[in-house]
This record gives sequence, C-alpha cells and structure tokens, in this order.
Amino acid sequence: FRPGPDPWMAGGEAGAWAFVAAYYPAVTCAWLPLLLRFSEQWEAGWTYAVAPGATLADLACALKRATVLALLLPSCLLVWLYFACRWGSPLHATLQVLPPALACLPLMDIALMWRKPIPFACRYMKGESGTRMAITLTLMALFTGIGFLQAGMAGNLASTVWMIAGLLGAAVVTDRLMAAYLSGRGIVLADL
Repeated sequence: FRPGPDPWMAGGEAGAWAFVAAYYPAVTCAWLPLLLRFSEQWEAGWTYAVAPGATLADLACALKRATVLALLLPSCLLVWLYFACRWGSPLHATLQVLPPALACLPLMDIALMWRKPIPFACRYMKGESGTRMAITLTLMALFTGIGFLQAGMAGNLASTVWMIAGLLGAAVVTDRLMAAYLSGRGIVLADL
C-alpha cells in the first residue's frame, strides 16, 4: 500500500471522493437524532413525562452525546486513519476530517431544537415526513456550503485553522442556545 497524492501538497486540489468520505459520517450523524424519535415501542414514551426533573434539554444533550460518542467519533476516526495512511500525513488527514466533524455539532443542535428530542417516543406514520424532509434539506444545504468553503481553503493552513476555530465557536454557541432553549421545557404527555 503506497501513499497516494496528498491534496494538501498538490496545490489544494483534494478529490471529490475525499470530501464525500469526510462528510458522509458527519451528515449521517447530524440527521440521526431525528430518526431516533421513532420506535415500535412508542407507547412507553410516557415514562419520559413521569421521570423526575427531566427536561427536553437533558434528553437533547444525552441524545447528542450518545450520537457523537457511539457514531461520529468512531466513523471520523476510521476516515482519518484511512486518509493518514493514504496520504502519509496525519496532520493533513486531521485538516480534512475535522471541519465536517465540527460542523456536525451545531447542525445537530439546530435539528434538535427544530424537533422535540424525545427518543423512541413517536410512532412512525407514512406521509408525516414533511418536517424531517425540510430539516434534511436544510442540513444538506449547510453541509454543502461548508464543504465548498473547505474545498476552497484546501491547501491553505491558516484559513483552514480559522475555519476550524469558527466551527468550534459555532458548536459551543449552538450547544448553549439549545440548552437554554430546551431547558425550561419540561416533558408533558402532549409532547409525546
């Protein structure tokens, strides 16, 4: 296995597949909390309403943490490992994988604020996917914009570091906004 051409050393021209490989886990993880609302055991959702002190913010933070730790980190680590071996540069692999992983965090917060983050408490019904589709299209548009921005900055370390810092700041701000927005909202049976 020989290292392939490093897009950071080849004038910043990363192949389209490098961006697809880096963005796919992030897009999937940002969208996943919306799907975790549905379950065949949705009738047991009343347990959320009777849990002492449970708020929507608690559920959203737990859902986000589980998605990040169980899915986003392992899949991004796998993509990073492939890029590091392929290009022979762990730094360049990090610069390719870190922006989509960081972009996933604020976009996941936006999706969780848009829909009530009550996992496994809704019955899936055909024909009621309009809101999920709107959120999906919004997430895809935002990820596409970030991907084009990253592609334009590929090969330029300073602007990529600024982009990473901006995405990290956005992740912190949206996390606090989500917690503030959902913290005052207790779970009632009407939410389920």
